[in-house]
Amino acid sequence: MPDRTPSSWYTAVSGCVRCGRDGTAFELMRGMREHGVPLSGFALASLVTACERRRGGHGRDEGLACGAAIHALTHRAGLMGNVYIATALLHMYGSCGVVFDAQRLFWEMPERNVVSWTALMVALSSNGYLEEALVAYRQMRKEGVMCNANAFATVVSLCGSLQNEVPGLQVASHVIVSGLQNQVSVANSLITMFGNMGRVQDAERLFDRMEEHDTISWNAIISIWLKEKNEVSTFGIGDRGHKYAEKIYAKLDEILPKLKEVGYAADTSSALHDTDEEQNEQNLWNHCEKLALAYGLIVVPEGSTIRIFKNLRETQVKRRNNEKKTATKMKKN
Repeated sequence: MPDRTPSSWYTAVSGCVRCGRDGTAFELMRGMREHGVPLSGFALASLVTACERRRGGHGRDEGLACGAAIHALTHRAGLMGNVYIATALLHMYGSCGVVFDAQRLFWEMPERNVVSWTALMVALSSNGYLEEALVAYRQMRKEGVMCNANAFATVVSLCGSLQNEVPGLQVASHVIVSGLQNQVSVANSLITMFGNMGRVQDAERLFDRMEEHDTISWNAIISIWLKEKNEVSTFGIGDRGHKYAEKIYAKLDEILPKLKEVGYAADTSSALHDTDEEQNEQNLWNHCEKLALAYGLIVVPEGSTIRIFKNLRETQVKRRNNEKKTATKMKKN
């Protein structure tokens, strides 16, 4: 080109990075400085991406050194107020595991947008600082920054790794209020989170309501089904130690009236004689086999077979659409 404008230089640098020609991009940057072309946040942010790639091919230290050099250059050019280059640097520090530098850079930024907040949450959560990432999410909401799909997908994903499901359910409610639950990336993260929590039905309902599914959607729901299908759970009489105990007893309360409608009656003839009939029936209803059956009705897909083992006996239960039609077949091994 006989006449190169600053914009043409910036576009050439960015284009080389997008095409993976990082070496050429750095050569162009040197050419810009030799010709007195002013630096731009757009071009520097592109070079930070190239530095991150060096982390993968040449080791973390080289990628970090490259990014730190761009950071210093940005400071000298007086461009640290540019939210795009600052966010790119923040992401780079997080990718290199330098969480302290990422946090310090974030709080020094004169301007922060949802992309900056998301980069901070990614830097924290990807390095194991899940609670701190959740604190950042709450601070973002407190400052009135609206989440986009990427931000919600990030925070939902980190909530799925927490031991406490309450924050995840709170974030899920925020997603619904925002109307972004139909965004594929957000829905995928929610399905995975529900699966990690053991909320299989919530995951299935969300999956069924999605307007479109991608490979991640299918992998997420299939992994949940396989996990539940291959799980072996044990129950004792009146057992309340299972992780889904509350749901199991709620399911028992739900199906008992339905079974009575079709003639079910508990056989209390061999029950204890020092308790009343109603208590004997309740004790039998909380029998370990019935607890196992209720659990199966919660987690096993319709049309599948539930197998319940007790001592030398196996119970096979066909999971039907209507619990009124649930039938059991007893057979000896």
